[in-house]
Amino acid sequence: MTVTLSGRAAGPILTTSPLGRPGVGDSSAHHPLQGTHVLVPRHPDRLDRVTRSATRLFGAPFAMVSLGDDARQRPISTIAAEAPSVAAELTWLAGVVATAGPFEVADLDLDPRFGARSTVAGGQRIRAYAGTPLHGGDGRVVGTLGVGDVRPRVCFPAPPVPLADLAGWVEAELARADDLASALERMKDEFLATVSHELRTPLTSVKGALSLALAGVMGDMDDDVRTLLEVGLENTDRLVRLVSDILDLERLLGGQLPLSPTDTDAGALVAAAIDSVRTAADAAGVIVDVEVEPAGLFVDVDRTVQVLGHLVRNAILHSPPRGVVTVATTTSTEGVVFVVTDQGPGVPPEARTRIFERFAHADTTDRREQPGSGLGLPLARGLAEQQGGWLDVASAPAGGASFRLTLPPAIRSKVDL
Repeated sequence: MTVTLSGRAAGPILTTSPLGRPGVGDSSAHHPLQGTHVLVPRHPDRLDRVTRSATRLFGAPFAMVSLGDDARQRPISTIAAEAPSVAAELTWLAGVVATAGPFEVADLDLDPRFGARSTVAGGQRIRAYAGTPLHGGDGRVVGTLGVGDVRPRVCFPAPPVPLADLAGWVEAELARADDLASALERMKDEFLATVSHELRTPLTSVKGALSLALAGVMGDMDDDVRTLLEVGLENTDRLVRLVSDILDLERLLGGQLPLSPTDTDAGALVAAAIDSVRTAADAAGVIVDVEVEPAGLFVDVDRTVQVLGHLVRNAILHSPPRGVVTVATTTSTEGVVFVVTDQGPGVPPEARTRIFERFAHADTTDRREQPGSGLGLPLARGLAEQQGGWLDVASAPAGGASFRLTLPPAIRSKVDL
């Protein structure tokens, strides 16, 4: 591995206004849909029963259940017997419902909140509408249930109460899906923890035996046997890291992963992280370029080196032969920033949130070329956040990916801890 050292001196968001008019780029506005973790039922026909019932009760051709948060809204059940082209319009109507609460409008064209809406495909658009918010288990608005017609209606045949009853039906289905998912999540966590504990001891024994054999304890061996043992030791190391990551992540999520912060320096952390990946860099023929700006920190040294080591190892893994991985540090008002940049394929925008979820990868196809458990980045972000910092990813200016680890200044960290 070649390490180059050098010193250095120090998309628009859709929002909804109080009048219900959509605006773009108004970051100060508070989006009314607040749901952050809503699970859709495994069988969508359960919600389709609700929307079908809504069209019958209200004598309306259109009904939709929509879920969302501050980033997006999406329909999860739609019935549109006569108005298949108005689904997109009802999406932003949902924002008004979340702001105003249950309401009914006989003619949207006569209401100043809706007069500016555009005509949708086919020349049709919602004229009469009734909607009500959907709430999650914590009481926050997570979506809407609405019915509509392409013709103005003086009033719907049913009063607003049945719509609220149907909303309760939807909320019960969402809660049922969440309870089922939570139970499955607990079972998976318990299984992973048990398997990990049972694997650690035999893996340690296998690794020890292979290391002793390669050290010559069993006598001389020919090159073919040595190559086989080296491959076995390399894959054993991968399994040991996987088991360790699983156990660390489970303890972190359970609040049982203690930290021991001490005074240290950014340069020492980077040097230790690079030492931990030296073999991987040599094998891949990747150059690691280090640009360190001295800065003091008060962090858990071992855990921070673990985070940096994973970021550098990940960068090496995704770099082309003879590629360059840059590890740079700088200081800002927010703290000390470590930036690990590679020359690989980069992370698509749609995957920049997913890669920090457990067992997730940027490439979800069956032809994914790079190995990995999908646990390293969730663990790295969790360790950063537990120390008062954060970890994110962006595209590098010259291509590839750039991971930024920000840790708070040493003085602030001591006060917080």
